Amino acid sequence: MRVLFNSQTNQLQPPFVKALKRIFRLWQLEGTTTATTTTAAESKSADSNTAATTGGSSGVATANAGWSDAQIDSFQSFCFGRRLVASDISDLKALLIKRQSDAIDTANGGRLTFSGFCLFFQLFIEKRRTDAAWMVLDKFGYGVDIKLRSDSLTLPHPLGASASSSGASGASGSAKDECGNCELSPVAIDWLVKCFHRFDTDRDGALSGTPTAAADSKDHKTSGSGTAGSSELSEVFAPSPVPAFTADSFPYLPTASDRGLSVEGWLSQWSSLLLFNPIGTCYHLAYIGMPKQLIERDAIVIRPAKRQERTSSYIERRSVYALVFGSSNSGKTTLVRSLIGKPIPAGGEHVPTRRVRTYAGVLSVAPAATETKQAGGAEAVKPVAPASSYDRLLVATEVPSDSRAVDSIFDDSLPLQKCKTICSSVTDILFF
Repeated sequence: MRVLFNSQTNQLQPPFVKALKRIFRLWQLEGTTTATTTTAAESKSADSNTAATTGGSSGVATANAGWSDAQIDSFQSFCFGRRLVASDISDLKALLIKRQSDAIDTANGGRLTFSGFCLFFQLFIEKRRTDAAWMVLDKFGYGVDIKLRSDSLTLPHPLGASASSSGASGASGSAKDECGNCELSPVAIDWLVKCFHRFDTDRDGALSGTPTAAADSKDHKTSGSGTAGSSELSEVFAPSPVPAFTADSFPYLPTASDRGLSVEGWLSQWSSLLLFNPIGTCYHLAYIGMPKQLIERDAIVIRPAKRQERTSSYIERRSVYALVFGSSNSGKTTLVRSLIGKPIPAGGEHVPTRRVRTYAGVLSVAPAATETKQAGGAEAVKPVAPASSYDRLLVATEVPSDSRAVDSIFDDSLPLQKCKTICSSVTDILFF
């Protein structure tokens, strides 16, 4: 019981609240459809063109929307195998609103709010009915530590085999080198773009974030610790035990002036995380609400770690990783920041690179593909997949000229496994 409820403060434990936040959001996606054979509300057929796979009208749950009576009934049936009649739902709402005024949104058709959802479980626990809470957690893939179990996702091969052999759980797993290069599929990019706009509540084209530490205090290549602060970004990761990344990574990503993270930076950071920690990133995506079958079937594209056509003029994969080497003051930072669309301000003072830093950004944006059809003697142009027009996502690691930093890169086989080809410029060598 102590894992779920703090009897001293008479409040639910924070990890339990995070889990309930995810469950609440996921069931908003489920709508009025009763789940039957799936293991979570987000599981919908990947072959049926449903809203869960394509993102529907928004790709994620409607912001701040409560549950309708039909959703309450379907949730009850899914978790406890029992349907509710109208009088049962009315009695439940009356009980909740008597205890807490904001449990029911009376101004929005009497929908169940997240506060009311949490109160529902608190009432169970106060009556020593913790079994009900554990049943719900189990249905949605949680273990006794209130984190997603390692078997809650069936990851594509070879990620699934790597996760099983390493015992990866939650968002802490990492893939072996033989998993190759993992990147986001077009449908995953579409979902993430819709997710970005859903949480951009002030509609300024950026996700605000509060840094938790000095931006230069850590390597952001595999950032995944700390808290995101009180911001739009923190709301994205509200259901996560640990945020996938924080505002501390903003200096190394495309941002929208001083407003926060742009959609390009959002996609770039996810691509960077997926490149270095594909298993953990899959669980992070699950925490923020990406549908289960989308993660398992369509979200991840796995390419071989080493391609034979090194000299090919066409790069097949969409995510490109580069290691940038160069002597001091040779322009490494200028080059990388220019590539990701975040150039150094004119007249800026030279600051030596003293540690390995990883940047990520959109290398180029391709126009949306179109197809032309003849209709009654006239040509009709139809756009194809406009939301997936991001051509190349670049992840670049800038290596200081210090010999120890260079040696550490060559001692670690993972970065070299992720590189594409070798090319050289006047002062730098880039491993693509």
